[in-house]
Amino acid sequence: MKKVLFLIGTILAVSACSSSNTDYETQTVQNDDEIYQRFIDNVSIKEKGPYSITYEYKDIRVDDIAVFAAKYCKETYNTYAHLKSVALHKNNYRLATFHCHDLQQ
Repeated sequence: MKKVLFLIGTILAVSACSSSNTDYETQTVQNDDEIYQRFIDNVSIKEKGPYSITYEYKDIRVDDIAVFAAKYCKETYNTYAHLKSVALHKNNYRLATFHCHDLQQ
């Protein structure tokens, strides 16, 4: 998961470099790097099950993590991610469990 987050950050940083405004370009790259470093430091995959994934996170909003769950469900099962539960875990970490479901079922 850390590799995926790093790859996304790298892609965004490279695409931001195509801007014609140098000051804006530098600011965007720094902001993107900070955002993705925050994700790398505070989010990890706790468990992958059949049609589900559980993330452990701290200092991140669950709707930000939902983007990664949606990508996982779409790429793995060609379905949509639905938040099943959020629970407080040790050391103020939270666990968010997403299930992959097809909307037609």
